[in-house]
Amino acid sequence: GRIGVKLFADAAAVYPSGRSLADQSFSRGYGAGLFVHATVFSLGVDVGWPEEGGGPNAHVQLGLTLGR
Repeated sequence: GRIGVKLFADAAAVYPSGRSLADQSFSRGYGAGLFVHATVFSLGVDVGWPEEGGGPNAHVQLGLTLGR
């Protein structure tokens, strides 16, 4: 198995069709996560924070491998 830590950053813009990407403002965020991958299961937890302020966002991932 494996156990690890990850750090990440992202940027995104949402805008109507037909508008130019260059004219849009981007939202940015940063975060960290932990993961465990074992023989038959995996578990991950990520927490991210927006750069503009506001509360954190969390993502939990749980997986099971049954065969190949």
